[in-house]
Amino acid sequence: MSIRGFDRYTRGSGEMRWRLFGRIPFIKALGPDVTRSAIGRLAGEFCFVPATALAPAVRWEELDDHRAVASIDVGDRANRVTITVDDTGSLDRVDVPRWGQPDGKTFGEHLFTALLDGPEATFDGFTIAATARAGWWHCPDRCATSEFIRFTIDHASYR
Repeated sequence: MSIRGFDRYTRGSGEMRWRLFGRIPFIKALGPDVTRSAIGRLAGEFCFVPATALAPAVRWEELDDHRAVASIDVGDRANRVTITVDDTGSLDRVDVPRWGQPDGKTFGEHLFTALLDGPEATFDGFTIAATARAGWWHCPDRCATSEFIRFTIDHASYR
């Protein structure tokens, strides 16, 4: 089944709009909870734009030989994004406390994790993880309790 759409944060506001088969409206959402969730997602996606890691708004803290925390300011929030690299230095995992309602009930801050366990690809001189699976995770290892997206990046343009 094909689901296409977006989850974005632009000009201080978050929005989701998804369609089944690119035509049938599936999800449309706006408001402060969607905006706060989009801020966390945007912060976590900095790993797909590697030059962002050098921006003045990103502050780094080393945790150990494989993990570091990037504090990223988006909107009025400082987001703590934990990245994990493997022994070769390839990005393996991204964890971010993100606003959402994975239980379908009330909104709150929950661990959102992306596992980048596929091949890397190089676009416009930047090497990034080309596949990922992500969702709301409630355990420390590789167990997905609420994985809801898998994707492959087959093209990226950097301006």
